[in-house]
Amino acid sequence: EQVLGGAPIGVHDNFFQLGGDSILSIQIVTHASTVGLRITPRNIFQSPTIAQLALVAEHIPIVRAEQGIVVGPVPLTPMQLASVNGNKLELNTYKTLAVLTLPQTVDQSLITSALTTLLKHHDALRLRFFCTDNQWRQEIADANRKLPLQVVDLSTVPKEAYFTHIEDVAAKQLQQFRIEHDPLLSIYFDCGKNQSSYLLLIVHDLIADVVSWRILLEDLQIVVSQLCAQQNVQLPPKTTSFKFWAEYLEEYIQSPALHTEIDYWRSITQMKYAQLPIDKKAHSKSSTKATSVQKVITSLTVEDTQTLINDAIQAYNTHVDDLLLVALVSVLEDWCGEQNIFIDLEDAARDSIFDDIDVARTIGPLASVFPMMLSVDGIQHPGERIKTVKECIRKVPMKGIGYEMLRQLPDSTFEQCLRPSILFTYRGHFGSPGNEDPDDIVLADMAINDVADVRASQDYRLVVSTHVLDDQLTIEWSFNTEIYHQTTIEHLTSQMLSELHTLITHCIEPDAGGVTLSDFPMAQLDEDDLDNVLDIVEFEE
Repeated sequence: EQVLGGAPIGVHDNFFQLGGDSILSIQIVTHASTVGLRITPRNIFQSPTIAQLALVAEHIPIVRAEQGIVVGPVPLTPMQLASVNGNKLELNTYKTLAVLTLPQTVDQSLITSALTTLLKHHDALRLRFFCTDNQWRQEIADANRKLPLQVVDLSTVPKEAYFTHIEDVAAKQLQQFRIEHDPLLSIYFDCGKNQSSYLLLIVHDLIADVVSWRILLEDLQIVVSQLCAQQNVQLPPKTTSFKFWAEYLEEYIQSPALHTEIDYWRSITQMKYAQLPIDKKAHSKSSTKATSVQKVITSLTVEDTQTLINDAIQAYNTHVDDLLLVALVSVLEDWCGEQNIFIDLEDAARDSIFDDIDVARTIGPLASVFPMMLSVDGIQHPGERIKTVKECIRKVPMKGIGYEMLRQLPDSTFEQCLRPSILFTYRGHFGSPGNEDPDDIVLADMAINDVADVRASQDYRLVVSTHVLDDQLTIEWSFNTEIYHQTTIEHLTSQMLSELHTLITHCIEPDAGGVTLSDFPMAQLDEDDLDNVLDIVEFEE
């Protein structure tokens, strides 16, 4: 109920039918750990009710989770290596910022204490990066120093001009940001007595992904509330450290298990795929700049969003991002006039892909990016399109984390493979469901500034980023004006929204729905077996 908000939840209510998703499942895992229960995001997907989870929850301590201070050298993960292999100028552009509104009871001293506490608890926030002879390395610094907190006085600034000043400061800091100096910056905006102040946080993507932000903001609220109440600060237990995770991946990259994925990824990267059209053929990638990037943003209504996340996903046992991908692929194939859309997916979920590792509450760059080949060409029935895309996604081994590992192997054939021209990401829910406490820290209106503009100028032709904020689904298409006209992207955005409405309408029809092979992971069925079983069930009914 704390995670989802709303009315009381029964033990047989389905987490996903109530609006849960893969990102919110991590918060469930976190809350369970504070009362001595160990469950994983995978458990929630397979057992989405409280009654079902009660059968699989374990009363055991979290494994491989150092509760003390972690310091020392950390090997770069394959995902980090993929980032640092670019030039230094590009590397400094990959950062995310958030502006937080603080309660009036929170002053500079208290927020400094709170951030220092988080710096000690979350080891990855103390990562430091060094480049010698074009070789990058990282290490976790000790926890004895306070986080430098810059202070900007807005007490004489009119209230309506607060955000103009904050935006100016943020823009200047983003220009000066250097990964070698400090990958985490914090600025406190003092608005004077009896006024809420603001906190600007800037974090490099090499130390925190989107789920890390959720953990950081949630823990900041916990610490601030405890300090305001003059209580002893107590955060939930740590999960597996980022240092151990990186070392584990370094070992796993040499394992036979990883090499079993080679055939799968080779089949994906060697397939013929549709070429994305371009409007301006004179485009040269070397000349593109982030300043050339624009966004076209559209949203579902709150009502349609709630129908999507509460009702539509039930029909075919899908997730929100599954339906978004179906809509996107349908639009892209129509635009390209060809089938097989080659697309990169960013997956920020923290599924327990390794049995002895739990990273549900670990801050770090744990999101994976991997290519997929998706097609719904010639499939007219919305339900069949949904099932086709759903099964393609479910077949990805190890949530796609192995792809970048294979790319980093010496003499890897994947290193020379072309990357897709489009990236899709679903970032889950932002903001608190239900009513917010007036003493809560909240995301301000300018909230999250992601790196889609950088990616659209340097890595991809198009970046489609989606999230739910304040109970409303937002879809952002980032594109470079040196490649596309805005009218082209506006048309694609409108088509995707229309396609999504079609899918939602279909999914809530009484006769809609169906199961697929991935719904029975333990049954070891093939498609013919499943069809035979479903025929028998239908006959008996």
